[in-house]
Amino acid sequence: MPFGLGLGLGLGAPGGGEATPAPTVPVLIGSRGAFVLNGQAAELRAVRRMTAAAGSFALTGNAAGVAAARMVTAAAGSFALTGNATAPIVAPYVANAWDFNEATPDYLTRATDFVGNADAYTGTFSCWFRRDAQGTVDRILASESNFVRIQLASNNTLNFLFNSPTSEQFQFTSTGTYLSSATWRWIGASWNMNFAAGNKIIHVYDDAGAIAGSNTDAAAAFMVDYTRVGWAVASSLGGLSPLNGCLSEVFFAPGQFIDLSIAGNRAKFISGGKPVYLGPDGSTPLGVVPLLYLRNPAATCNVNSGSGGNMTISGAPAVASTSPSN
Repeated sequence: MPFGLGLGLGLGAPGGGEATPAPTVPVLIGSRGAFVLNGQAAELRAVRRMTAAAGSFALTGNAAGVAAARMVTAAAGSFALTGNATAPIVAPYVANAWDFNEATPDYLTRATDFVGNADAYTGTFSCWFRRDAQGTVDRILASESNFVRIQLASNNTLNFLFNSPTSEQFQFTSTGTYLSSATWRWIGASWNMNFAAGNKIIHVYDDAGAIAGSNTDAAAAFMVDYTRVGWAVASSLGGLSPLNGCLSEVFFAPGQFIDLSIAGNRAKFISGGKPVYLGPDGSTPLGVVPLLYLRNPAATCNVNSGSGGNMTISGAPAVASTSPSN
């Protein structure tokens, strides 16, 4: 049953005289129902909290006199401030970023496969990087024996490599190059290897748009050999080809495909040239939790917010001097 609270209901003086102004409505609480403040609300100096397990909440009318609406919370429901009111300010998402020193080297590893991993035709990857030096191989993500490998090559091109358990292979190499720069770049890719030679699908984008490149695709359709004994971020296993630069928001979802040739799908990862909040476990873009989603501060950058289990820090990745959110 709805509950109503207004200047003519429940606030009248004894005997039906003139209502005494209600300077504060400190708490409106209910387990279920609709809560409404309506009419002339100029005397309401503060609405401090409105909470409910489920329900509809509204402040209507002239709310110019409402000095503060401190908190509105519910497990489920509809919340609205209507009338003469200033729109709330929503803070932008600020992504954590980590600096990997090639000389140390700093990198992340996992000595076993990701929990729940399985070979599959498809996959999706997204991350932000800042390349601090060029001319050497900078690994971003690699499986044991590099059956899956994402890297910036020594010729400064971007390279994706996928192998099957039985020697089939696919490789994408960008036409353009990525040189050292203080500017953060986004790369996103989605692929499907379930097509004949020459027809496999890979969509590769950066913050500027589609990335031109060439495919090495001579094999029949194959499942990518994702189930390897170990993975590394910012190097290969054993610290080989370490990254000299920074990473942020590393997202890897074997077996999951989202068509990144569609602008609206790319907008689930990047908007206005900045990172988008992917949810606490990275499930927002695809509707499922990816195996790998790294988003924590540098000291705990190995803690995986995805479902595949944590990684181990080698060296000491530092807090990056800038963030892709800057």
